[in-house]
Amino acid sequence: PKLIEREKMNYEKIQCPFIPKFYGTVKDDNFIIIEFINGQTLKDCKFDVYNEDDIIIIIGYLLFIVEYFHRNNFLIRDLKPNNLMITKTINIFMIDFDRVIDKSAHNHTGDLNNEYAAPEVYENGFYSEKNDIYSLGKVIEFILAKTNPKMEIPLIKNIIQQCLQKNADQRPLIKEIFFKLFNNITII
Repeated sequence: PKLIEREKMNYEKIQCPFIPKFYGTVKDDNFIIIEFINGQTLKDCKFDVYNEDDIIIIIGYLLFIVEYFHRNNFLIRDLKPNNLMITKTINIFMIDFDRVIDKSAHNHTGDLNNEYAAPEVYENGFYSEKNDIYSLGKVIEFILAKTNPKMEIPLIKNIIQQCLQKNADQRPLIKEIFFKLFNNITII
């Protein structure tokens, strides 16, 4: 019940084009009603159908999502492929907001157990924007691993390497990743 209530409150606060619209809850039940996203999770996506430009667009959308949350003082805490959906038109949506918290809230956690969480979350249980950056790097790494093995995107691999630094203080801010990506791509 606590997680459902938090998810409902988060949907009420969050207004972003990369997030399903929140319509309300079912009366007398606590089921959340959100916009239907006609797509699949990144976990189930076949990335070998995308070219390099598509992959960069997908990663760009992921950066927008993380930037939105951080700019609005939220910590995602559970960024992973099965909490992200992709449509046939390569639109990305984040779903599942029961772990999202306000940065000013007590951000100690002991209940996040997934392979996309930063190592320091397991060591000290505290969460910050730098932990979301680590998770972002893991998601991007996951995407590249599922693409055509011949696809090499050195810029993206460099971004992954920076995001996955063991020392959280060495990880870039989301705005630095934006700058690195969009300052080094050519748009036709």
